Amino acid sequence: MSANAPMRAALLGDVVASRSWGRRDELQTIMESALGEVNRSTDPVQPLTMTVGDEFQGLFVDVAASVDAVLRIQMHVGPEADFRTGIGWGELTLQSEGSPLRQDGPCWWRAREAIDEVRRLQHSNSAPRSTRTRVISGEGADSLWNGFLSVRDHIVSTWDEVDMRLAEMAMNGEQQVEMASVVGLAQSSVSRRLQNHGILAVVGEVVG
Repeated sequence: MSANAPMRAALLGDVVASRSWGRRDELQTIMESALGEVNRSTDPVQPLTMTVGDEFQGLFVDVAASVDAVLRIQMHVGPEADFRTGIGWGELTLQSEGSPLRQDGPCWWRAREAIDEVRRLQHSNSAPRSTRTRVISGEGADSLWNGFLSVRDHIVSTWDEVDMRLAEMAMNGEQQVEMASVVGLAQSSVSRRLQNHGILAVVGEVVG
């Protein structure tokens, strides 16, 4: 471990089947808007930004913060665009300010390894097809993180646009009566969705 190299959680993502979009500029707009909202609601070490093609990346202070950010991106993007993410924890040994493409270190190597693992799992029978997120830290907690993320990815994959909106509002601390007004449902219907669709279970891991 280098004496002066900070430890960071690198988040690397890419949009799934982006070439199938009729209008790539529309997809870019959706992703850039989502990343901007997440940057405003979190405290990234390096803001999330689109990079080459349909990839995006950012740096966070720890794995928990990056796992939080992934969920927030999902909420803002909604079911319109699908993406996979890899999170790597480790040293950031090379950092060029304002140029994430010139960074290097174990955090980035592991993030790339993690997203490659997501791709492999999506084409295998060893994990749910809903798997979208993986963590590699080089430490003993990876199995716990990845078990949790497999369950969370599966739950989120069942949500429709209303569920995504409710989850986003719940993360922002809004009350059920406010949620009902926004999505045009009775408060009792909102309450059932929050419970039965696993929204409170998932969001509680973030805001609890």
